[in-house]
Amino acid sequence: PAQHDALDVPMVAAYLFGAPVRAGHVNWSIERETGIAMPTRWTEYGFTAVDAAPRDGTVDSGEFVLGDRGDGQISTHVELATTVRERHTLEVTVRDDAGHEISARRAYTVFPGEVELGVHVGPDWIDPGVALDLDAVAIMHDGSPAVGRPIEARIVREGWHTYWEWSSHA
Repeated sequence: PAQHDALDVPMVAAYLFGAPVRAGHVNWSIERETGIAMPTRWTEYGFTAVDAAPRDGTVDSGEFVLGDRGDGQISTHVELATTVRERHTLEVTVRDDAGHEISARRAYTVFPGEVELGVHVGPDWIDPGVALDLDAVAIMHDGSPAVGRPIEARIVREGWHTYWEWSSHA
């Protein structure tokens, strides 16, 4: 799934002997894990904004009661913390009227869009007046180059000065 996609997960809970878990109580949550590895080929590229702060934690959670056939559906949407791929884990716990519980989880990768844009990581400091040599790449979810795909990007050169340089003392 990609950023802002609908995430609908139909589910059916049944006992080992096949009978449905009627009116079972379902608790579910989606946890985010940031900082997952990009394809090895692109380790020299940064795929998120410099000032973006990755945050692990809960993306969404909820609860509901299963129907008479032991069925129900989780409906939410995909939400990224930053503009880089993340690993999300959906965990579902079903409790029957006797208080017996069972849990299941499923992990999946979430992408910021159809293609991911990366900029080659360069030095932290470039002297004033020196040209910025930009090397950017657009990749597909499998890590292959997105050849022929037009991209639009905005590069901002950010500079700073000390108080001394801005004051009349300089």
